Amino acid sequence: MPMDIGTTIGERIVYFRQLKGWSQKQLREAAGILQSRMSKIESGDAKPRFDEVELLSLLLEQPLEFFSILRRVVMPGHYAAFVRKQKRRLRQTI
Repeated sequence: MPMDIGTTIGERIVYFRQLKGWSQKQLREAAGILQSRMSKIESGDAKPRFDEVELLSLLLEQPLEFFSILRRVVMPGHYAAFVRKQKRRLRQTI
């Protein structure tokens, strides 16, 4: 069980991945992210693109707010519609 939610996007991805009981390999394969890229994102050596964070938040079943980037991209009033759209998109890719 993870101990700390962390302060960076990478730390939070690790936290929620572990909370879900997934290995890094399981998450990166579900997201279609290369191993080297996922390692860099989780360690903080690379910033994830918004589309990567969108997909990871859906796979990890966590709102984008937990990754501290939503406020810059989506207005709060549009969040529910945004989530529905992203879930439809995710179902089409799986």
